[in-house]
Amino acid sequence: MDSDNEYLKTFCLANLIQQQEYSVLEGYYLSDSCKELSDEEKTLILQNTQDSRIKTLLRKLFVSREALWNDEESGLFSKEGQTEFYDLLKQTKLVYKKVLALQGNSLDPLIKNGNKKAILERKLYFEEEQESENKQDFEENDNRQNKVLVRKTFDPDLFHKGGKYPKFIIRAHVGEGKSMYLSEFVKNFSLEQSTEIQFAQAKDFDDNLDLLDVLFDNADIFVCIDALDEAKAETREKIKSLFNSFGGRCIITTRHSEFFNSSEKICTMYFDSIDTDTYIESRFSDDKIKEMEVKKWIEGQGLANEIKGNPLLLNLIVLLASTTDKDKDWMEKYEISPYKEIKTKADLYENAVRFVLAKHKGAIKNKTMLEMCMDRLAQHAFDIFSDNKNPKIDPDLFDENLSILFKGTEGGKYDFIHKSFYEFFLAKYLSKMPKNEGSQKIYDFRDQKKFGNWNDWRDFCPVVLFYGEMLAKDEKWDEIEKFLGEEGLMKGDDMFGESFFMGLEILYKLPEEARKKPEIAKLSEEYIKKVKNWDIGEVLKRLELTKRFVRTVGYSDNEVTKIIISKIKDKPEIITKIATPLAIKIAIGMAKKMLEKEDFYNALYVYKLLVDNENPKVLTATITGVEELLQKEGNYGAGEFYEILAESKNPLVIQTAIDRAKILVQTMEFCEAGEMYKIFAESEDVKTAYTAIKGAELLMGEEEFLCAGRIYKALAKNRNMHVLSIIELGARRLLEKKEFSQAGEIYKVLASNSNTNTLDVVLSGIEMLLDANISLLDTNFFNIKRIYEQLANNSNPKAIRFAGTQAKLLLTKRRYYEAASIYKELAGNENSEAINTAKWGAKMLLKNREFDRSIWIFENLARNKNNIAIHAVIVEAVKVFLQNKDFNNVERLYEAFVGNEDPEIQNTILFGIDVLLEKGRIDEAGRLYIKFIYTGNKGFIEGALHCLYEYLEKESKYNTWETPKDSIDLCKSLAKLGDREVIKQALEIVQNFRENKKMSGYLSHQLLTILDTRGPKERILDIARKFNGRLSPNNIIELINIGDPETMNQALESTKILKDNLFVAIDKGDDSYEEEGGFYGPSSREQCASLYEILEIYIKLISTYKQEVVNGAKELIRKSIQIGELDTSIELIETLRAMNQRFP
Repeated sequence: MDSDNEYLKTFCLANLIQQQEYSVLEGYYLSDSCKELSDEEKTLILQNTQDSRIKTLLRKLFVSREALWNDEESGLFSKEGQTEFYDLLKQTKLVYKKVLALQGNSLDPLIKNGNKKAILERKLYFEEEQESENKQDFEENDNRQNKVLVRKTFDPDLFHKGGKYPKFIIRAHVGEGKSMYLSEFVKNFSLEQSTEIQFAQAKDFDDNLDLLDVLFDNADIFVCIDALDEAKAETREKIKSLFNSFGGRCIITTRHSEFFNSSEKICTMYFDSIDTDTYIESRFSDDKIKEMEVKKWIEGQGLANEIKGNPLLLNLIVLLASTTDKDKDWMEKYEISPYKEIKTKADLYENAVRFVLAKHKGAIKNKTMLEMCMDRLAQHAFDIFSDNKNPKIDPDLFDENLSILFKGTEGGKYDFIHKSFYEFFLAKYLSKMPKNEGSQKIYDFRDQKKFGNWNDWRDFCPVVLFYGEMLAKDEKWDEIEKFLGEEGLMKGDDMFGESFFMGLEILYKLPEEARKKPEIAKLSEEYIKKVKNWDIGEVLKRLELTKRFVRTVGYSDNEVTKIIISKIKDKPEIITKIATPLAIKIAIGMAKKMLEKEDFYNALYVYKLLVDNENPKVLTATITGVEELLQKEGNYGAGEFYEILAESKNPLVIQTAIDRAKILVQTMEFCEAGEMYKIFAESEDVKTAYTAIKGAELLMGEEEFLCAGRIYKALAKNRNMHVLSIIELGARRLLEKKEFSQAGEIYKVLASNSNTNTLDVVLSGIEMLLDANISLLDTNFFNIKRIYEQLANNSNPKAIRFAGTQAKLLLTKRRYYEAASIYKELAGNENSEAINTAKWGAKMLLKNREFDRSIWIFENLARNKNNIAIHAVIVEAVKVFLQNKDFNNVERLYEAFVGNEDPEIQNTILFGIDVLLEKGRIDEAGRLYIKFIYTGNKGFIEGALHCLYEYLEKESKYNTWETPKDSIDLCKSLAKLGDREVIKQALEIVQNFRENKKMSGYLSHQLLTILDTRGPKERILDIARKFNGRLSPNNIIELINIGDPETMNQALESTKILKDNLFVAIDKGDDSYEEEGGFYGPSSREQCASLYEILEIYIKLISTYKQEVVNGAKELIRKSIQIGELDTSIELIETLRAMNQRFP
C-alpha cells in the first residue's frame, strides 16, 4: 500500500475489500503516514459503500483526514451516483470542525491538545414517574397522587435508536461538562453514523431566528443544540417551541435554570458526578505526590462539595496545582495565591484567571499590566450586561493578552470561553462599584425579569453568589446586610424561592466570625424565621434548591436543614435526599418503626433509599434492618439493594447478599443475580469464589450463557488455582453451546497466567475454537488473536513458542496485521526466546515491505531491558527505511532507544543521525540530537553543534522575523549540558549569522547569559558601561524587573538612547526601525530597536510615575501617529489613561 505504483495499490485495496480486512484498511488509511489517495483508490472505495464498514471508513477519511480527500472532488461522487452522500459528507465535515474548534478553546491542556482520554466518560441518569411504594408520599389533593420519580441509568445507545424518547434534554449545573459531553458525542457520531447531524450553540441564532426554522424543518436530521441558557430569551423560547413540535431526534443542553414543558417524547437527563479521584489521577499521572496532595486538599476544605464532580472547577484547581516551587516567585510577583490558600469559588476564579493570563504567551510583563487586563475584562462583562446582549466582545477589544479567555464565533466576534468567566467578571465589576450601587444593579435586573422571563433571574444566580463572596472578602458587612435584607433579595421572590436561597447560600458561606457580627446575626434570624413559616407544600416546592444549598455549604446540620427536616420527617424519599446526619438518623428510625408495625413493604423501600449512603454505621443499620425484615416476611424484590451489598467487605453483608442471589435465580431475575455472582467471583476469599461458581452453574442450567460467561471470566482474572478445573469446564460447556465469544474471553484472561496447567487449558481451548471451523476471516478469529497476544506476553516458554508458531503461520497467510500484533507483544517480553522470535518476525515484515507494522516490533525491542544482539537488527531496519525514504520510521526507531546506555547501540544511532543530516533531514536529526545529547557521548554533542549550524544556515536564507523554535530548542539543550567549552562553540556558530539580528541576537543572549556567572544586575550594568549606556530591549526590561534605583536609572538612560535612535531613523526615512533588533554586545556597535519593543519598555516604566517617562511616552505616541502606527501604541495610551485616573 505504500508503493508509488498506483495499479499495485489499487490491486491490494480491491483484495482487502473483498476479504473484508476492515481493521487493516482503517489502520492504513487513518494513520499519519498514509499518503494522498489516488482517484483509482477513491473510486474503488466509493463503489463499495454498500458495505457499511467501507462507508464508515469513507466518512472518517473525508471528515477527519482533510489532506487525504479534497472535498471539492464532487465529480467522483456524481460519477458513482453518490451526489447526496457527497453533500452529507461536506456538511458533516463542517460539524466536525466546529466541534474541534469548541474543544480547542478549553483551558484544560489535555482537551485543548486533542488527547482522546482527556474527556472522561460520563454517565447520565433520568427520572421516570412510577407508582409510589409509600402510599403516604403525597397529599390527597395532589394531582400526582401516588406517583414518585425513580432514578434510572440512561443508555447512550438510545441517542441512536430513539425509541420511546426521540428528544433529550441534558440539564446540569455550571461547569459540569455539558458542552464537552455533547461535542464529544457529536464528533464520534459524525465519524461513525450515516445520519446527518447538525451541531450549533443556541446563541448562534440570536441574530437570525429564521435559521431555526430551517434547522428544525427536516426530521431526518439529528439536531444537537448546546448551551440553551446562553441565548437571548426570544431565541430560547423559539427553540423550545420548535423542539416540542419537532418530529426527529434532538439533544439540547442547558443549565438547571431553564424549564421545559413536560412531554412523553422528551427525556430529561442529568449527569452522575465524575469521580474526583479519577479526574485528578488522569491529570497528575506522572506525579503521584502532587496527586495525593490535591486529593487530600479537596477533601479537607470548605469548597470540597462544590469542586467534587465538577470538571471545570477541578480543572481550575489542577491549573493552579500544576506549579512547582520554582513558580513561587513569579506567582508572588503577579499576586497569585497557591491553590491551598483558596477559600471560595470567587477566589478560585480570581487566581486561576490571573494564572492563565500571566502564563499566556508571556505577553503580560508585570502586575500593573495584569491588573489592567483584569479591569478591562470586568469592564467588558459590565458593558455586555448593560446592553443586555450575549457575552460577546468586538474584535477591536480583543488582543493577545486576553485571547486565551476568548473564542471566535461565526459572526466574527468573540465570546468568553465559558459563560462562568463572564459571570465572574461581571460580579467583580459590580463589587468594585461605589457603595450599594452594585447591589442596586442586581435588584434592577431581578425586578425587570419579574415582568419578562424569570428564568433569566434563575440563571443570574452565579453572578449573585460571586458578588456575595467578593463583598465578604472585602469585609463590606454593611453592604452584605443591605444586599441580603428585606429590601434586597428576599423582596419579590418567585414561588421556588430562588432569591431567598441565593441569600441563604451567601450567608452560610461566610466565615463563622463574620456570622457572629450583630448586623449579620440579625439577618440570619430573619432568614430562619421565613423557613419556620413554610408549610409542607412550600418545602416540597423548594426541595431542589434545598438540595443545592446542602451540597454547596456542606452536608452538615444547621438551623435551616433542621427546620426543613422537621417538616418532612414522614417522607422518606425526600428526607434521604437531604442526606445530612440528622436526616439519615430520622430515616433509619422511620424504617424501624415500619418493621415494628410489620409494614415490610415500606420498610424495605426506606432501606433501598439508604443504601447509597457512604457512612459504615448507616450501612450496618440498613443491613440489620433488611435481615430482620427477611426473617419475618421473606423476599420483597430487593435485587438492586443486594447487588450493591455484594461489593461490601463486611462478612455479614456478603452473606446476606449471597442468600439474596439464590432467590433472584429462583425468581428468574438472572441479570441481577449474574451481576452479584460476578462481584463474588472477584473476591480473594475462596469460599466466596465457590459461591460464584455455584451461581454460574445455576445460570448455565437456565441457559443464561452471557451471565455465566461473565462470572467465569471474573474467576479467571482472580487467578485462584483452586477453581481452575471448574473454569475450564465452564469454558468447554460454553463452546459446546457455540458461545465462542464468551469462551474466547475466558481463555484470553487465562492466557496471561504463567502456570503450566493453566496454559494447557488455554491451548486446549484454542484447539477447540479452531476445530469449530472459525476461519481467519471470521469475526470470532479476533478473540483467538487476542489469546495469542496474551500468550506472547507470558513468561512461560511454552506459551511463547506457541504464540511464535501462530504468528509465523499468519505471516505465511499474509495476515500481516495480526502477525505483527503478536510479534509486537513478543518484542516486549524479556524472555530471550521471545525476543529472538520477534526479531525474526520484524525482518520478515520488512522483507514484505510492511514498514509500519515492523516499527511496532522494533520500538518494543528497543525498550526491552533484555537487549540481546539487537544491534544488527537495528542496522538492517534503518538501512531498509532509508532506502525507501521512510525517515519517519527511522526517527521513531531511534527515539525508542532513548535511555539505552549500550555504547555500540549509541554509536549506531549516532551514525544513523549523521546519515539523516547528510540527506538533508535536519528536523528529524535535530530532534534526535536533543534527545540523545545527555548520554555523555561526545559524538552526539559534535553532531548537535553541526546540526545547529545547518539549522541556522537554512533559516538565514528565509530571513525570518521569529527565531526558529528548532534552533532555540537545540541551543537550550546544548546550554543545559553546563559545559562552557560546548556553549562557546555554540555561541561561535550563532555569531556567524549575525546579519540576521533577531535570530543571532536572541540565541547569543541565551548562551551568553549561561556563560556569565555574575548576577543579571552586574552583567547588564557592565555591558552598559562598555557601550556607553546602549542596551538591548531585553536587558532594559531585566533592569526594570530588578527595580532598585541604580538599575532603574540605567534603564531610563538606555531607553532614551533607544528612543532617540529610533526617531533619527524615522526622520531619515530609514525603515530599519521596523526590525526588532537583538543582542548588542561586543560583536555589534549598532543600536536599534523596533517601535513595538520600545513601547513595551515604556509600558513597564509607567509604573515609576516619573514625569520624564510620561513625557517620553507622549513623544513615542506622537511619533507612532506620524508614521501611521497608532494601533501599535494603543496599549501605551490605555496605560497612561489608567495612570491618569489614579493620579490626575
